[in-house]
Amino acid sequence: MLIDWTRIPAADSARQGLIRKTVCGEKMSAMKVVVAGGTRFDGRLHHHPHEQMLVVVSGRVSVQIDDTVLDAEPGELVFFPSGSLHAVVGADPQGACYYELSAPARTDQLPGWVAASALRY
Repeated sequence: MLIDWTRIPAADSARQGLIRKTVCGEKMSAMKVVVAGGTRFDGRLHHHPHEQMLVVVSGRVSVQIDDTVLDAEPGELVFFPSGSLHAVVGADPQGACYYELSAPARTDQLPGWVAASALRY
């Protein structure tokens, strides 16, 4: 099955300047995140029980995992272990695009989700 991201509705985002679109299978999910140029990040770390990978498509992103900050470029893959404190803490001033892959599926990221989020701060 080919996912047409243009047909996926954007979900609400707590951060201004981000467009998030999520699809879920039974056991994993994928989220496309587009970061507008000039977006500011608060550096607030979170954790959840899901394993997560981030794949940079364009621009650069800075991520923090526990006490380590990494700068990722297009084509690079970042792994977030289950339960790790983490966040995207910065992006290219011109903007960026990346995919987040999570297992098990992050159904709490779907548009219209009304139950509690899996995120913990």
